[in-house]
Amino acid sequence: MIILASTSARRQDILKRFVDYKIITKDIEENNDDYENPRQLVMALSFEKGIGVAVENKEDIVLSADTVVALDGVVMGKPKDKEDAYDMLSKLSGKEHEVYSGYSIFKLDEKIKVTNYVKTLVKFKELSEKDINDYLNTNEYIGKAGAYGIQGSGELLVESIIGDFNNVVGLPISRISDEFKSLFNISLLNEVENEKTRGKRA
Repeated sequence: MIILASTSARRQDILKRFVDYKIITKDIEENNDDYENPRQLVMALSFEKGIGVAVENKEDIVLSADTVVALDGVVMGKPKDKEDAYDMLSKLSGKEHEVYSGYSIFKLDEKIKVTNYVKTLVKFKELSEKDINDYLNTNEYIGKAGAYGIQGSGELLVESIIGDFNNVVGLPISRISDEFKSLFNISLLNEVENEKTRGKRA
């Protein structure tokens, strides 16, 4: 059984396109100040999100992840309010920023613990005050790192992307697919085909 240790609807949507899973999570205390750079932060938080679940489900594959936006190496978390979101989007306007997703994969009965990260570069268009306010009025910024969601109306703010789109959404599924194949000989491509076959039989 595969367990996704995440309450993120975006991660759930990505993963369910490829494989069956169940959701089990444990609360952790997220402190961004404990880590020197965004890479360390997302890897550490993804590990913390997954390890507690893995300890209680040693025979299962546990997948966890964490995503942050960084501008000039400085992490931009989730906005506290609309004013904070406006400030974030103003800073991102016309600039290239990084999106880091850390992921961890566990199967403790086989002593498997893997933690890594993927980086994607995103460049925003030059945004006017009206552009920013129009986007904020969608309320899509709420709960989003960097105050935008690229899988929704936030894609209209983006000029270009270098790297994995799904990494910006929150789960670098292409890299995770490679990890599953290497670690467990599980092909997510085969899992998709198996799902189609099961659907036809049903």
